[in-house]
Amino acid sequence: MNKKVLIVDDELNLLRSLQRNLRGKFDLTIAEGGVAGMTQILEGGPFGAIVSDLRMPEIDGLQVLGLARIVTPDTFRVMLTGNVSSHIAPAGPNQMPWFQYVSKPCTTKGLCSVLKDGLDRYSISSSQRRLKSKTATEENARQISEKFRGSVMRCQRLRQLARRLGDLMNLNETWQYELAGMLSQLGSLVPAADAEHREKTVDHDEAFLRMQAGLTSRMIREIPRFEQIADMVGHQYTDKFEPSVPDCIRKGARILRMLMDFDVLTRTFSEVEAIHKMKERSNWYGEPLFLSFSELVSGEPMRRSNIPSHPNKLEAFSVSRSITK
Repeated sequence: MNKKVLIVDDELNLLRSLQRNLRGKFDLTIAEGGVAGMTQILEGGPFGAIVSDLRMPEIDGLQVLGLARIVTPDTFRVMLTGNVSSHIAPAGPNQMPWFQYVSKPCTTKGLCSVLKDGLDRYSISSSQRRLKSKTATEENARQISEKFRGSVMRCQRLRQLARRLGDLMNLNETWQYELAGMLSQLGSLVPAADAEHREKTVDHDEAFLRMQAGLTSRMIREIPRFEQIADMVGHQYTDKFEPSVPDCIRKGARILRMLMDFDVLTRTFSEVEAIHKMKERSNWYGEPLFLSFSELVSGEPMRRSNIPSHPNKLEAFSVSRSITK
């Protein structure tokens, strides 16, 4: 039985108190804030139950549990809140990202009871799902597991690179770019209807990456108030932006494409070689972004004169095998 429980709250003292009181009863993980909670959902799961506070800065409980519903629909989701406010209730219980809400402050005994019932429910639903999928061969299961681990590792790399780039450039709301980098792999972490098409493509071909970006953008849009991040992910393979696309979306899309190109190229080349091959695309990324990223990777500032301009090459920068020739 999966006894893994994740508790997300922006109050560290409350988290530590729950950690002490629930010690020995569950396999407990705590996350301070919404970004940390989402990171754990993608990188530390699956969890049998997730508890999230509703009101948190930047990322709230609706968004944390909304992601959990997409990634692991069997996970029992609990919302901690003082009251179910009027802007949540009208949507109806079937559309809510939680199964149950618990009023704050809550007793340890009461929360334990909710979690035990939730873990039992998770055990039943996940067992039923496994039985339905037993037609898959052992080799298919192994391949799916390897792809999942690879996608999780890419999530980690993109998140870390986005955070470091944001810190280096003093970008406003770096957490958004960090989150966009992390969520940009959501399409490869969740079973999708177009799995057959996915099996026919190589996971670093441009056709696959474009397909995944579109799928992931649609998934992210299901999370409350994540439209901007969904647009960043959806536009990362746009060759020419329409005038109506806001600057913040363009910047986020350029950052994501730059990080993805780097991640794909470093499968074959060293980091320095990858940066050199990305120079021809520097106009699309934006020269300030590319210069800062090059400095981040190499540890040395790059001179502007070292970056050639190739406008005629901007319409097609393939991240398929042709770029590795």
